[in-house]
Amino acid sequence: MNYYYCEDGATVRGPASIEEMRELMAMGTLSPRALICAENTENWLSISSIATVVPELSPPPIPQKNQPVPQKARKSNRITYWIIICVIVLTVGYLGVVATTAIIFTQDATSQAQQMRTDSDIRGIMTQLKLYKAQMWQLPTTEEGLEVLVTKPASAGESSRWRQLLERVPLDPWSRPYQYRNPGKRNPDEVEVYSLGPDGEDDTADDIFANPTSPLSR
Repeated sequence: MNYYYCEDGATVRGPASIEEMRELMAMGTLSPRALICAENTENWLSISSIATVVPELSPPPIPQKNQPVPQKARKSNRITYWIIICVIVLTVGYLGVVATTAIIFTQDATSQAQQMRTDSDIRGIMTQLKLYKAQMWQLPTTEEGLEVLVTKPASAGESSRWRQLLERVPLDPWSRPYQYRNPGKRNPDEVEVYSLGPDGEDDTADDIFANPTSPLSR
């Protein structure tokens, strides 16, 4: 059977056989939207509605609800799933490393800053103790402590030599009083000024002693 065809809605061409129309479609001359009409009929239909002319345009069958998923599709889905999992794991791991590095860096920086401040405070206290010794001709006892730099001790009596050297005794970076020993434990010939460190306990590994260039002898 031959067909007339109309591409633009105005110009009718043909008749042409089914094979000729397929060739025209393959060359792009005839589109699936074109209308066709069989010889000796008046029914114009679109090419896409006639499976015998363009069977590739026929819609695929609607899948049944329980129709199994093709093996290739299942394999592709599994691969995609594992790729996503790997990306998530790698991302979380990377963020964990970055966060841990940042925490360690911050802790190290904080610890160094605390050490530097402690060292500076102890040096300042040592300087005031030297002035106290110059005034009173002796250093305070362990019992008198560093308060003698702020408040006149009872041992000074009526002496006019005592002068207030500090407004207040400074606290260490952990808001605790600096410790004073006379004589010192590490060297009985010197006095010791130190911080109890982060744990706040005396005579533990984290106690912080400054390293003055000129130790204060008793």
